[in-house]
Order: sequence, then structure tokens, then C-alpha cells
Amino acid sequence: MKLSYHAYFLVGVLLTSCETKSRPEDVQIIAQLKQRIINLNQQIVTQHDSVRYLQEDLARAAATVATQEAQLHPVKQTVTTVVPTKGILYHTPEVSKLKDTEMAEVLSLADSTISLTAEDYQVRAYRVCNGPADTTLDYCNCSHYVYVTVSTYDIPEEYHLFRLGPFYLAKFVSAKGSTKERPLLAISHDMKGHQRTDVFLISPSSVRYMQ
Repeated sequence: MKLSYHAYFLVGVLLTSCETKSRPEDVQIIAQLKQRIINLNQQIVTQHDSVRYLQEDLARAAATVATQEAQLHPVKQTVTTVVPTKGILYHTPEVSKLKDTEMAEVLSLADSTISLTAEDYQVRAYRVCNGPADTTLDYCNCSHYVYVTVSTYDIPEEYHLFRLGPFYLAKFVSAKGSTKERPLLAISHDMKGHQRTDVFLISPSSVRYMQ
């Protein structure tokens, strides 16, 4: 940039000189300086492009590093472990109010359960009525959520909780192909006047919809 300013200055000096006639050598110098200015401007543009390309390369490199680090050090899934009792045994029982309102609702509305035994974990499903699905119907009707708990046999135990649904007039049915190695939970429910059964594969830390 400084060279560009000097070039402009020299051109100005030559153009504003007191000589009335331009000497051939002066014309040649001016032409050279103009070409120098053009070259410098082109160099500046090229350097700006180079900086932009370098910034893009740096961004791609940083993204690649972040991906590799995530693969080498995956974030462990947070699980809930059993909480030991803090009360004193063999004394007057304590009364404690718990703040988990959703669990209070589940316990008060659960009307049927099913248990599945796997190799390394236990599965329990609770059908919970959400109230009438259609208040215009003359007969009793109910939509359900199904809450699924998975607990391991290891000590300390680990717990996972899932909610499935909602379903209309849901009930638990036998799932074909369910084994200890591959426990399946089948839920039959009404689908616009037709009976449908959905099957879920239960693993120690996930529930996957099968059909």
C-alpha cells in the first residue's frame, strides 16, 4: 500500500512540473509508474483472496478436529442411579412430599402393568389413562400413554424412563418373537375404527418402534 501511495505521489510531481513540454524519459517513467500501480492493486486483490481462502481452510480444519475429538471422546449418556434411603430404620416412619407431579399423575392413573424379563435388565410398562379421548361419545372411552421403565440388575442399578403414545383404547397383548435377548412390547389400540398393534423393541437404554 505504501508503494502505491509513493507511485501516485511521483506521478503527481511529474505532471505538475514547471516544464511545458513532456520529455520522452518523463513519459516513460509515468507509464512505468502507472503499470506499477496496476500491478500493486492486483497484488492487493490477490492477497485478500488468499486470506479468505486461508480462513475457509482454518474453519474446515477446526470442524474436522471437533468431529474427531467427539468420536474419540463421546459424551456418556446420563443415567439415573438408585438413591439410597436417608431415613432411619426402626424409628417412626417419615412422611416426605415429593415434587415430581408427573410421576404422581402416573401412579394415580395407572390401571394395568406388564413385565418383561431380559438377560441383564427388567422392563415394566404402565398403561395410564389420559381421560376421555372423545367427550361426544355416549360410552366410556380413554386415550392412553404407556410409560416404560428399564432397570438393570447391576449395583448400583440404572433406570431409564420412556413414554409411548398416545393410543386410543390401548391394551397390552402378547408379542410374537419376544425373547430375553430381544424383549418386545406389543400395544393393541383402536385406529379410526380398526384394531392395530404396534410393537417396540426394548433395550437397556432405548425403545425402538418396530411396526
